[in-house]
Amino acid sequence: MEPPNIPGFYYDPEKKKYFKIQKNHHALPGSKYSQDAVNKQETLSKKRKREGLEKAQREAQTLKRSPMLINSASWTMTREVQGLRSDSNTRAKALASVFEANFFLELHDYWYRLIRPSNVIRSFDYDPFGLTLITGISGSDKCLASTFVDPHLALRDGLRIHRNINGPKSAPSWHKRTFIPSHSDVTSVTVGQNRTLLYTTLGGSSSAEVHLSSLNAHLPSRDDEQEYVDWYVSLGPHEPDTIWTSTANKFVKDKDVFTVGTSSKVVNVENGENGVRYRAFSPYQRDQRDDKDDDALALDWLSPNVLASGFRSGNIVLYDLRTRDSALRLSHPSSVIGIRRGDSESRLVVAGLRNNMNLYDLRMAGPYNKKKSSRSVFRFKYSNEYTVSSGLDVHPESGVVAAAQGRRVQLYSIKNGAQIRHFDARPTQWHGFEYPVQPNVTCLRFVEDVTGPEAGRTKLLGSIGTRVLQFR
Repeated sequence: MEPPNIPGFYYDPEKKKYFKIQKNHHALPGSKYSQDAVNKQETLSKKRKREGLEKAQREAQTLKRSPMLINSASWTMTREVQGLRSDSNTRAKALASVFEANFFLELHDYWYRLIRPSNVIRSFDYDPFGLTLITGISGSDKCLASTFVDPHLALRDGLRIHRNINGPKSAPSWHKRTFIPSHSDVTSVTVGQNRTLLYTTLGGSSSAEVHLSSLNAHLPSRDDEQEYVDWYVSLGPHEPDTIWTSTANKFVKDKDVFTVGTSSKVVNVENGENGVRYRAFSPYQRDQRDDKDDDALALDWLSPNVLASGFRSGNIVLYDLRTRDSALRLSHPSSVIGIRRGDSESRLVVAGLRNNMNLYDLRMAGPYNKKKSSRSVFRFKYSNEYTVSSGLDVHPESGVVAAAQGRRVQLYSIKNGAQIRHFDARPTQWHGFEYPVQPNVTCLRFVEDVTGPEAGRTKLLGSIGTRVLQFR
């Protein structure tokens, strides 16, 4: 019990006695019982009491770790009784558990007579600001088609589309934004963060080309059919070449930086304040190979200045924009058809032919050896024997790897390669039409809407034939 407070006196808890409080001008220097010293002591005491109450409140509201977990022997006991254990795949399982396969878009319903169901979407990208799907078509109807996806018309079993009196069903005309015919197959479609669109064509009977255009942020409406593309630039390689792929540097914010993979080089394309810049990199350092011709089939940025490029030979080259130099770092067991940055800049997921998909860590890969494959962290249970156009994407935040295997989309954990879920995709079935050869899932992309009723929701889009499915 605390002693009562007597006016004019101070109780010293150490000496357990009352002392008269002295006036400041009467007290000796350093006196413990002067008016200022007593006031300071009371203020300090109130502060300690307040901090003690706050600490007790925090401890009462905090979940405490069980003392059993501190003892290392408790882990053995937990395993023996099959108790709770830490699961490194929790985030990946959480995202995959909410996914459900839904219809997203059928190009033939929008572009009837222009895109027949016998064609294939080789690559696509999604513009979340314009709610527009941009698709590159290969086959008899080579083209680039941009289609507005109205979120209010999206249903579980398909899009609510109109049926013409004298023809098949079709979507509203104002949903069709841009249609650009091409002389050769469209091999890649990429939208930058500043809404610059880049798409490439394969080449062959006509020259391969790189096309750049700026997208406007205007959403179409029934009474307004404003153009989706503001300006358009076409670039061609300085020599006959084949273009296979492209990617955007998502780390650079003030301008759009793209990289294009060809049969002889890697090309950097920038769209900034000073206009479009076009610069080519050598695939290898001069002293590493005599034959420089090797197809760059896969690209991805590991950091703002480091690019990883995978080649048909199985080699993986790192480029550094700061030094303008390259290093041959990894050797994959087969041709590299897909490469994605993992959950850090030192880890990358690499998919190839002959059922090879591995996770590599640059810190443990060791020096490059052209006679044997590089050491990987682990190998995914992956099935793709010979298909070059097979989708791959990674969602780093949750640790989910999505890989296409024929008509199946398999989800893995990037932590240990465990298979989490899979979905079977079905291609277009239109008026009894059947493909001579059943198409595979050719492109996969994790996207996130920034507007509309599903803003902030992560979903996975995948293309098969002329149909795009969503897993959300």
